[in-house]
Amino acid sequence: MKNIFTAFGICFHAFLFSQSNDQLVLQSDSIFWEGYNRCNWEMQAPYVSNDLEFYHDQGGMMKGVEALRTSLKNNICGNPTVKVTRKIVAGSLQYFPLYENKIQYGAILLGEHQFYQNEILTGIAKFNHLWLLENNSWKMKRILSFDHKAVSKVYDKFHLDMVTLKSYEGNYQSRQFGNVIAKAENNEMFLSVNGTVFKLIPHARSEFHMENRNLIFQFIQGEKIIVLENGKIADELSRVK
Repeated sequence: MKNIFTAFGICFHAFLFSQSNDQLVLQSDSIFWEGYNRCNWEMQAPYVSNDLEFYHDQGGMMKGVEALRTSLKNNICGNPTVKVTRKIVAGSLQYFPLYENKIQYGAILLGEHQFYQNEILTGIAKFNHLWLLENNSWKMKRILSFDHKAVSKVYDKFHLDMVTLKSYEGNYQSRQFGNVIAKAENNEMFLSVNGTVFKLIPHARSEFHMENRNLIFQFIQGEKIIVLENGKIADELSRVK
């Protein structure tokens, strides 16, 4: 009987230990990303492995804790006028513990996360975090962020006649991209930038947007085009006369 209760006690203790690890991993992950949202590296650093590897389907690969710190400082936290926030999509988080000889050594977190700029939703992606137990502390070892998709505002359909579209045609000079050509064809508006053609979709008489991009193009007839990104002026194109 004693052996039965002893065995039960060992199993129960292992269960509690596992539960504790699960909570620690989830809590550590939450604190790391709270530090990300606050641009507070001191909050993040204790939870990052020295040989961290970060794989991003658009931004490439990053190795090492110092590379991550520098990237956050120069990009996410580099513009004081733009507040970037990351949030987990409700109900998407999945947790998978990793064991060796019945002892937990790691965990995988899967889910979807959304990104906001100045509280405006701009993108959504999937993530995969590998957490490992290093010297009795949980550390983020690998980060995968992939399947990034832009999130655009949904506009009501709006039709512009060719006379109006033609009035916006011409050559424009961009501060960022040089010469830009606006051309109307088959009741549609296009911009040609360095040989690449983009379709503009009207949602008002003098305003257009691009699909899957948070860009607004305001045509000031006969003068210029104002380009807005997430509500902020990103570029100003002057018409070449």
